[in-house]
Amino acid sequence: MERDAAAQTNIVHRARMTALWFGTDFGRKDECYLYLCWVVVSPRRAVEIEGMAEEPRDLNTYRRYSAYQTEGEITAKVLIPDNQIMGCEKWEWDQSANMMSRAWLHPNPRFTPPDTLSNVRELI
Repeated sequence: MERDAAAQTNIVHRARMTALWFGTDFGRKDECYLYLCWVVVSPRRAVEIEGMAEEPRDLNTYRRYSAYQTEGEITAKVLIPDNQIMGCEKWEWDQSANMMSRAWLHPNPRFTPPDTLSNVRELI
């Protein structure tokens, strides 16, 4: 989410589009790979806890300036268990349509959906 103070409005940046923009080196490359996964996000600063991801744009936790703040909404540690990775997508620049398009998706057969952790029951 980006705030336009002059127009008094919010500009929504979708996660996949942000990832494609970053993955193509801000439009300088014709292809990129996206890994679709889920992580557990800490409500507080958790740099030293390996299994927890963080929200670097959360101004309540990270009040100081960061040069990398615009690179992503969630910062995960290097190690993500393989069953939390849904798959890998290859995206390529489609010259005829003048846009990025998904070339292929390789799903992970060991993927475990995050719903298995939820204690929220279906509504009756």
